[in-house]
Amino acid sequence: VWVNGNKAVSRLGRGKITPYLDLNAGSYNYAVRVAGTPKRANNIVLSGKVRISTDKVATVAVTDRVASANLKVRLIPDAAERPFGAAKVRVVHLSADTPAVDVVVQGAGKVVSKLRFPNATPYLTLPEGKYTFFVRPAGTSINAITLRNVTVKAGNNYTAWALGALTPRRGEFRLRGAVTNDVL
Repeated sequence: VWVNGNKAVSRLGRGKITPYLDLNAGSYNYAVRVAGTPKRANNIVLSGKVRISTDKVATVAVTDRVASANLKVRLIPDAAERPFGAAKVRVVHLSADTPAVDVVVQGAGKVVSKLRFPNATPYLTLPEGKYTFFVRPAGTSINAITLRNVTVKAGNNYTAWALGALTPRRGEFRLRGAVTNDVL
C-alpha cells in the first residue's frame, strides 16, 4: 500500500489488518499494488484519494470480490474515546457474498440483527470478560463464524470483523472472523 507515492505497508496479505498509521489531517493519494512489484502506473490494483479529518480515527478497508475486479476502498469511522468501566465492541460485515447476519454473544443472546455488507454496528457495551461470538445468516441458528474465548477488557474498544467469502472464488479466502483491539 502506497500513500502519496511512498510505501506505507509492505506485504499485506488478504484478510490481514495492520496497526493504525499516524497521518495528519488532509487528502492522501493511495495505490494498492501486488507485493514485490515496482512502483509503476500499470501495476496498480486500486488507487484513489482519501480525506483524513482532524481528530478522527478511521479504518481504511479494501472490500468487495477480488474476482469481480470491483474492489472499493471504504472509510470506517472508529471510536477515538475509550469507555470507562466497560468494553466497547462493534461488528463490521466485510464479506461481499455473505447475506445479512445476526450476531449472538453466548450468555447475552442476539446483540445484532440483520447486519448487511458493508456495514458496521455502533459500538456495543459489554462488561469486562471472556465471550464467544456466533455470526449467523440472519434468522438462522447456523454458525458461519465462531469466535471463542474473546477477552475484552474495560477501557478498550474492539472490532469483530467478518472477512472473506462464504463461497470463495479464485484468489479469495474462506469466510472467517477476526477481532482487533482498536489501539491508537
